[in-house]
Amino acid sequence: IQANPWDEAARGMRREGCTLFNRGALVAAAAVFRQIEHRVSGGLKPLYRALADLADGYDSWERFQHRQAWEKLKTSIKALEMATLFGGPAEVKACLPAVKANSGFLEKLVLDPSEVKESVAVDLLAHAGRRLRVTNDAEGAMRSLVRALEAVAQRRLFTAYGIKTWDVRPEQLPQALQETCRLCHLDDIDGKYRLPLQAQFRTLAGLGDQLGQSFLREWPAMKPLLDAANHAILGHGFEPVKAERVQQLYDAVARLAGVNESALPKFPTLNL
Repeated sequence: IQANPWDEAARGMRREGCTLFNRGALVAAAAVFRQIEHRVSGGLKPLYRALADLADGYDSWERFQHRQAWEKLKTSIKALEMATLFGGPAEVKACLPAVKANSGFLEKLVLDPSEVKESVAVDLLAHAGRRLRVTNDAEGAMRSLVRALEAVAQRRLFTAYGIKTWDVRPEQLPQALQETCRLCHLDDIDGKYRLPLQAQFRTLAGLGDQLGQSFLREWPAMKPLLDAANHAILGHGFEPVKAERVQQLYDAVARLAGVNESALPKFPTLNL
């Protein structure tokens, strides 16, 4: 009687791959699952191929390659569903709802035809949370948070007032801001006016928008946080940012965006 010893040993390696996945080491997790796939017997290969595709998909998502991530997740969902029918680990069924929810979020984002996609700000906020809490990357988290804050303003300006912050016409702005725009926000290469972050929210406030007015109320507390982001190494300075500053800005951006923690997309936890 001949047997493949890797069929049994794969369980230990599978736990290692899951641990890497849960820690945010998605490329390493995919490599472990691919290695198992190449070594186990034929009937087990589809399960590990699906897990590798799953890790690849979430890695693409972390790099904001949303369409690639969506395609990988769709493929892995089908394969994991088959694995539950043909003797795969029982725990696979527990992680499928989260993966399907993530696939639905990506589908909405990818198929949104708007120039300013509604889900991007939510995605950036979730990404910042993972950078801060899973991979302990405070610098990367802060950078994502500042971009999320801008995306919130860009979405409101575009949908409510038809203003593109990367190509604004001064006459679209409140009277008090038009001259400042002409003097300070002109790109002398292409002749376009571009609104920086703070000007975007001041424009909203000048237009009587509630989001802009909320920003002005929050501004005294947010200014030192944005200064910390500006002085960070991935900002424009030379001081490593502190995790508590990132968390404070995270809370402020979530309040402005009106987003609850439960509404953010969450990566699954693999316990297979």
